[in-house]
Parts: sequence; structure tokens; C-alpha cells
Amino acid sequence: MAETNGKDDQGAFAAQLMKSGARAFAAAATERLLADASDRLDRYGPGVGTAWHEHLTARVRELAASVEMGRRELFVRQIEWARLALEARGVAPEDFHASVRALGASLQEELPESAWRACRPHIEAALASFDRDVGPTKRLAGRDDHERLALRYIEMVLVGRRRDAMELMVATLREGMPLADVYERVLLPAEFEIGTMWHLGEVSVCEENLTTETSRAVMAVLSHASARRPARRGTVVAGVVEGDQHGLAIRAAADLLDLAGFRTICIDGGIPADDLAAAVTHFSADAALLSSTIVTQLALVRDTIALLRGRRDGLRVVVGGPAFSGDPALAWNCGADALAASPSDAVRILEEMLGPDASAPDAERP
Repeated sequence: MAETNGKDDQGAFAAQLMKSGARAFAAAATERLLADASDRLDRYGPGVGTAWHEHLTARVRELAASVEMGRRELFVRQIEWARLALEARGVAPEDFHASVRALGASLQEELPESAWRACRPHIEAALASFDRDVGPTKRLAGRDDHERLALRYIEMVLVGRRRDAMELMVATLREGMPLADVYERVLLPAEFEIGTMWHLGEVSVCEENLTTETSRAVMAVLSHASARRPARRGTVVAGVVEGDQHGLAIRAAADLLDLAGFRTICIDGGIPADDLAAAVTHFSADAALLSSTIVTQLALVRDTIALLRGRRDGLRVVVGGPAFSGDPALAWNCGADALAASPSDAVRILEEMLGPDASAPDAERP
């Protein structure tokens, strides 16, 4: 699939129009959808218009992000993910398809012609994606010992055995599983699974939050119990951009960096760009590690990186997270030096970037 390079001025203009008028564009699309398919949509009961309006508002914002970054596959991925969630809640695929068609028709009517031209390939690619099967590719199914351990951990947390779940992970570390494997093959897959379960309506937000908070506590215990390399390798500020609260992976990366000998400052909970920049300056950071799980935050990642570089000459920046969907070009479009595929990959990249001893003496650090 051909992609634009993320630098299209018309795309930026179209994205700004959609972001500022997301609810209005969604309202127009909802009205069109209900007029075209009211005989089918009535079966969803009272409040169907409000539900479709909220759904389409989210899609407009995702489309804006895709157009702004010049990567239509971003919107396709969001459409496929939303399709899974809606099907799990009883929405027929043809009705979802109709909603995307209605959105496209409304945007064509409401946007200036140049802005619509920027949007059209993204809408067309999303509509074409309905011709292929989609399904969660990372669901835990007990295929190996790590998956079985992750499923056991989730079960313990969800039935209220939080302490037992923590002790299970501590015992796993003591029995010889490397910390990186505990993080990347057990706890983070468990987090992804519980997030998928919430997205598909299988657990409540309370249950999702309980699992996340338990994993945060587990990680604090495990990292404290692990040996740290004494070598100084530089200072890294790690954080999640404002508006994104999914900080477990960045916490895992920060722990592994700390144990590898980096001086690591982890600020994992949706921090404003100015505050991240202040931390980079205050701690004389050699590098920043940023994570994003939400496609609609990618433009903010780009702006944050520009701000960080403006505050700290020579700063190296590594990004990661599901929002980048494994696309290094997207990371570079955001201004990053590299894309990390995992927490341990972030350690490898920063070791290569900063060398064996990038730190100044401790006395020179704030």
C-alpha cells in the first residue's frame, strides 16, 4: 500500500479541520447513516444515534491522526480494531461498514476539496480492509510456559488473589527466569490480554485497572530484587506523552535501563511536554525514551520530541509502543532517532547510542 511521507501540507490542514470539528463531522455522518439504514439500525434499540455519534467521533479523530502523519495504515488498523470491539458487542460488520461509508460521504461534502483529497485514500483503504478477516493476533492461549504463567497470573488477580499473584512472579524470578523475560513474556502480555478483554467487553474497566496496578507493584518488587550493573552509561528520561496513561511498558524499559547501569528518570503517566522538557534539562539527560499506545497522540509525540531537542542539544530520542505499529519510518517522521520493539530492545539501542560510559561524574549531576 502506497503511503505519503507525513509532510503533506494539505494533510496537515485536513487533520486540523477534523480535529477541531470532530463532533460536528461525526454528527453529519450519523445523520446520514441513520437516514440510509434506519431499518437495520433500529434493532440496536433506544440511544442508537448517540452511540453511533460517539463511535464516529472517535473514528474522525483517528482519521485525522492518520492523515496528519501521512500513514493510511494507521487508520486501517484502528478500523480493524474497532470492528472487533463492535462485533463483540453485537454490531453487524455491514453496519460498521455503512458507518465508515457515511463518514466518507459526509467528509467529502463538508471538507474543502483539497482537504478531502488528503482524506480520501485513508477512507478508501479502510473500506477495503473489510474484505479481509481480522482477529486478535496476540491473544494468550497457553501455547507455552510463559503464556500459561501469564494466564495464571491474570486469573489470580481477577479472583482477588492479588498477593498470591505477586508471590507467583517473585517465585518465578527466584527460580531463574531473567527479569526481561518476566516483563516481556509474562507481565506485558498479561497487560495486553487484559486490555484486549476490556476492549471486547469481557472485563470491566475496574478489573483492567486492578490488573495494571498489581503489575506496577510486582515490577517494583522484582526490579528492587534484581542486581544492578555498576557502570555509568548516561542519563535517560523515560515517559509517556500527555493524554496517554498506558505506562507499564515504559516502566519496564526504565527498570531494565536502570539495571543495565543507566541513570534512569521514569515519568510514566501522561506528562505534559513542558514538564518532560524540564526533566530532560534538570537531569542533564543524554537521551529520552518516549512511549505511545494511542494513534491520536502521534502528532503530540512529534511536537514533544521537537520541544525536547530544543531544550537539550545533542539529545538522543528513542520511541516505542503500539501506536508506531513497528514502523521505523513513522518514528523518524516524528523526529525520533530509533524505534524500540520492546523494553529490552530499548536497552540495546541506548547502549549502542550512548556507549559504555556516557555519564559525567555523579558530582556534576543535579
